[in-house]
Amino acid sequence: ITFLPLTALLLVVILLGVDPHRVVGASSLAALVLLLGTALLGVYVAFDVVVFFGFWELGLAPSLLLLGLWGTGVSRRRVASRVLISLLLGGLPLLFGLLALAYSGGAWETDLTVLAATPAPLAVQAIALPLVLLGLATKAPLPPFHGWMPEALGEGPAALGALVVGLK
Repeated sequence: ITFLPLTALLLVVILLGVDPHRVVGASSLAALVLLLGTALLGVYVAFDVVVFFGFWELGLAPSLLLLGLWGTGVSRRRVASRVLISLLLGGLPLLFGLLALAYSGGAWETDLTVLAATPAPLAVQAIALPLVLLGLATKAPLPPFHGWMPEALGEGPAALGALVVGLK
Protein backbone atom coordinates (compact mmCIF):
# COMPACT_ATOMS: atom_id res chain seq x y z
CA ILE A 1 0.00 0.00 0.00
CA THR A 2 2.98 2.32 0.45
CA PHE A 3 3.68 2.17 -3.28
CA LEU A 4 0.75 4.49 -3.99
CA PRO A 5 1.86 7.51 -1.94
CA LEU A 6 5.53 6.91 -2.76
CA THR A 7 4.74 6.81 -6.48
CA ALA A 8 2.73 10.02 -6.17
CA LEU A 9 5.56 11.66 -4.23
CA LEU A 10 8.15 10.59 -6.81
CA LEU A 11 5.96 11.95 -9.62
CA VAL A 12 5.64 15.30 -7.86
CA VAL A 13 9.40 15.49 -7.32
CA ILE A 14 10.06 14.66 -10.97
CA LEU A 15 7.54 17.22 -12.20
CA LEU A 16 8.97 19.90 -9.93
CA GLY A 17 12.38 19.19 -11.43
CA VAL A 18 11.23 19.92 -14.99
CA ASP A 19 12.22 23.52 -15.72
CA PRO A 20 9.97 24.84 -18.52
CA HIS A 21 12.61 27.48 -19.39
CA ARG A 22 15.38 24.92 -19.93
CA VAL A 23 13.50 21.89 -21.28
CA VAL A 24 12.07 22.04 -24.79
CA GLY A 25 8.57 20.63 -24.76
CA ALA A 26 8.32 20.64 -20.97
CA SER A 27 4.53 20.33 -21.04
CA SER A 28 4.71 17.24 -23.26
CA LEU A 29 7.39 15.76 -21.02
CA ALA A 30 5.22 16.40 -17.97
CA ALA A 31 2.20 14.81 -19.69
CA LEU A 32 4.22 11.68 -20.52
CA VAL A 33 5.54 11.45 -16.96
CA LEU A 34 1.96 11.70 -15.67
CA LEU A 35 0.77 9.05 -18.15
CA LEU A 36 3.59 6.74 -17.08
CA GLY A 37 2.71 7.41 -13.43
CA THR A 38 -0.94 6.63 -14.13
CA ALA A 39 0.05 3.34 -15.72
CA LEU A 40 2.23 2.44 -12.73
CA LEU A 41 -0.53 3.30 -10.28
CA GLY A 42 -2.93 1.21 -12.35
CA VAL A 43 -0.59 -1.78 -12.10
CA TYR A 44 -0.54 -1.40 -8.31
CA VAL A 45 -4.31 -1.25 -7.85
CA ALA A 46 -5.50 -3.69 -10.54
CA PHE A 47 -7.61 -6.57 -9.26
CA ASP A 48 -8.07 -8.08 -12.70
CA VAL A 49 -5.34 -9.84 -14.68
CA VAL A 50 -6.36 -8.23 -17.98
CA VAL A 51 -6.43 -4.75 -16.44
CA PHE A 52 -3.07 -5.45 -14.75
CA PHE A 53 -1.50 -6.44 -18.06
CA GLY A 54 -3.15 -3.50 -19.86
CA PHE A 55 -1.77 -0.95 -17.40
CA TRP A 56 1.67 -2.56 -17.54
CA GLU A 57 1.70 -2.31 -21.34
CA LEU A 58 0.28 1.22 -21.20
CA GLY A 59 3.46 2.32 -19.47
CA LEU A 60 5.53 1.20 -22.46
CA ALA A 61 4.51 4.03 -24.82
CA PRO A 62 5.38 6.97 -22.54
CA SER A 63 8.62 5.25 -21.53
CA LEU A 64 9.69 4.92 -25.14
CA LEU A 65 8.68 8.47 -25.99
CA LEU A 66 10.56 9.83 -22.98
CA LEU A 67 13.61 7.84 -24.00
CA GLY A 68 13.44 8.65 -27.71
CA LEU A 69 12.52 12.34 -27.49
CA TRP A 70 14.11 13.57 -24.27
CA GLY A 71 17.00 11.16 -23.98
CA THR A 72 20.48 12.61 -23.81
CA GLY A 73 22.50 9.96 -25.63
CA VAL A 74 23.29 9.92 -29.33
CA SER A 75 21.90 6.40 -29.77
CA ARG A 76 18.74 6.95 -27.74
CA ARG A 77 16.41 5.99 -30.59
CA ARG A 78 18.25 2.73 -31.21
CA VAL A 79 18.06 2.04 -27.49
CA ALA A 80 14.33 2.87 -27.51
CA SER A 81 13.85 0.30 -30.29
CA ARG A 82 15.78 -2.30 -28.30
CA VAL A 83 13.73 -1.55 -25.19
CA LEU A 84 10.51 -1.87 -27.21
CA ILE A 85 11.50 -5.26 -28.60
CA SER A 86 12.71 -6.54 -25.22
CA LEU A 87 9.62 -5.44 -23.31
CA LEU A 88 7.16 -6.60 -25.95
CA LEU A 89 8.85 -10.00 -26.08
CA GLY A 90 8.83 -10.05 -22.28
CA GLY A 91 5.14 -9.21 -22.28
CA LEU A 92 4.17 -12.23 -24.35
CA PRO A 93 4.98 -14.89 -21.74
CA LEU A 94 3.36 -12.70 -19.08
CA LEU A 95 0.20 -12.43 -21.15
CA PHE A 96 0.08 -16.15 -21.94
CA GLY A 97 0.71 -17.07 -18.30
CA LEU A 98 -2.02 -14.74 -17.05
CA LEU A 99 -4.45 -16.02 -19.68
CA ALA A 100 -3.67 -19.61 -18.70
CA LEU A 101 -4.52 -18.76 -15.11
CA ALA A 102 -7.65 -16.89 -16.15
CA TYR A 103 -8.97 -19.93 -18.02
CA SER A 104 -7.65 -22.56 -15.61
CA GLY A 105 -11.04 -23.41 -14.14
CA GLY A 106 -12.67 -24.09 -17.50
CA ALA A 107 -14.40 -20.72 -17.52
CA TRP A 108 -13.06 -17.26 -18.11
CA GLU A 109 -12.22 -15.65 -14.74
CA THR A 110 -9.89 -12.64 -14.52
CA ASP A 111 -10.66 -11.35 -11.02
CA LEU A 112 -7.53 -11.78 -8.89
CA THR A 113 -9.48 -12.32 -5.68
CA VAL A 114 -11.41 -15.21 -7.24
CA LEU A 115 -8.25 -16.66 -8.81
CA ALA A 116 -6.46 -16.49 -5.46
CA ALA A 117 -9.36 -18.24 -3.69
CA THR A 118 -9.55 -21.10 -6.21
CA PRO A 119 -6.12 -22.54 -6.99
CA ALA A 120 -5.46 -23.59 -10.56
CA PRO A 121 -4.79 -27.26 -11.35
CA LEU A 122 -1.14 -28.29 -10.95
CA ALA A 123 -0.69 -28.74 -14.71
CA VAL A 124 -1.81 -25.15 -15.33
CA GLN A 125 0.39 -23.89 -12.51
CA ALA A 126 3.38 -25.68 -14.02
CA ILE A 127 2.79 -23.85 -17.29
CA ALA A 128 1.68 -20.46 -15.97
CA LEU A 129 4.29 -19.94 -13.25
CA PRO A 130 7.38 -19.98 -15.50
CA LEU A 131 5.61 -17.82 -18.07
CA VAL A 132 4.54 -15.19 -15.53
CA LEU A 133 7.94 -15.21 -13.84
CA LEU A 134 9.76 -14.80 -17.16
CA GLY A 135 7.48 -11.94 -18.19
CA LEU A 136 7.79 -10.15 -14.86
CA ALA A 137 11.56 -10.68 -14.73
CA THR A 138 11.94 -9.09 -18.15
CA LYS A 139 9.67 -6.16 -17.44
CA ALA A 140 10.68 -5.52 -13.81
CA PRO A 141 13.87 -5.73 -14.81
CA LEU A 142 15.53 -8.55 -12.92
CA PRO A 143 18.88 -10.15 -13.74
CA PRO A 144 19.63 -11.80 -16.13
CA PHE A 145 16.70 -10.38 -18.12
CA HIS A 146 17.63 -6.73 -17.57
CA GLY A 147 19.84 -6.28 -20.64
CA TRP A 148 17.74 -3.34 -21.87
CA MET A 149 17.98 -1.38 -18.62
CA PRO A 150 21.61 -0.12 -18.52
CA GLU A 151 21.33 1.38 -21.99
CA ALA A 152 17.94 2.91 -21.25
CA LEU A 153 19.24 4.52 -18.06
CA GLY A 154 22.36 5.79 -19.81
CA GLU A 155 20.58 7.24 -22.82
CA GLY A 156 17.29 8.29 -21.26
CA PRO A 157 16.27 11.39 -19.32
CA ALA A 158 16.64 11.52 -15.56
CA ALA A 159 12.86 11.39 -15.08
CA LEU A 160 12.66 8.03 -16.81
CA GLY A 161 15.60 6.71 -14.83
CA ALA A 162 13.98 7.77 -11.57
CA LEU A 163 10.75 6.03 -12.43
CA VAL A 164 12.37 2.84 -13.73
CA VAL A 165 14.80 2.46 -10.85
CA GLY A 166 12.58 3.93 -8.15
CA LEU A 167 9.41 2.01 -8.90
CA LYS A 168 10.13 -1.12 -10.88
